[in-house]
Amino acid sequence: MITTPPSPSNLMNAVWAKADPGLRAALNSLHGDPSVELPVMIVLVSPGGGSSEATADSGTVAGMSDEERRAKVRAEQEGFEREAGPVVAALSASGARDVQLFWLNRTIAARAKLPALAAVARLDQVGELVLDARQRVVT
Repeated sequence: MITTPPSPSNLMNAVWAKADPGLRAALNSLHGDPSVELPVMIVLVSPGGGSSEATADSGTVAGMSDEERRAKVRAEQEGFEREAGPVVAALSASGARDVQLFWLNRTIAARAKLPALAAVARLDQVGELVLDARQRVVT
């Protein structure tokens, strides 16, 4: 069976809902060109569906031995790697490059084209797609 590849506008729609303003501006300037690679940070939602910000209980951690803290960190890192697995697989299958996992802030960095961004945007564990570029801050 021959299937038609998704149109750039369908790819753009899939990404748009989870894109930050910087990524939206970049996508607009590309006019939906699926061949352009963008640096992105993919923010995963928390396992419970809440904010991705870490909420460590310092009282619990402070009472742990060094070995217990190392085990907790290892478990957190391994848990994130399991959760990120489908996202990394979708990125790899879509030709993304330079994929890096950052378990502490629950993000994945990659250089990806629009089809790869659309593939990960459809995943439930992806909360936001952020353009990984220097932002000018006005003070």
